[in-house]
Amino acid sequence: AGRTVYLRSYGCGHNASDGEVMAGLLAEQGYNVTDEFDRDDIDAFLVNSCTVKNPSESSFRALVKKCQDKGRPVIVTGCVPQADHK
Repeated sequence: AGRTVYLRSYGCGHNASDGEVMAGLLAEQGYNVTDEFDRDDIDAFLVNSCTVKNPSESSFRALVKKCQDKGRPVIVTGCVPQADHK
């Protein structure tokens, strides 16, 4: 409880809806959910992805790299990790 999770969703409306559900579930468990990337109190990054549109996937991959550079856990969800397990 009290930990902060950055959440960002890319792509289709279904993915946006999934992101809202994830944010609600995290909040119910006492997590603070934010979309402000540059906060110093972020404990983990949750990036919800979509392969439907190439620009979304490119933006997703760039954001994952930026998150990894912060040195905190990065969780990827959505159809990109389902399509490419690497």
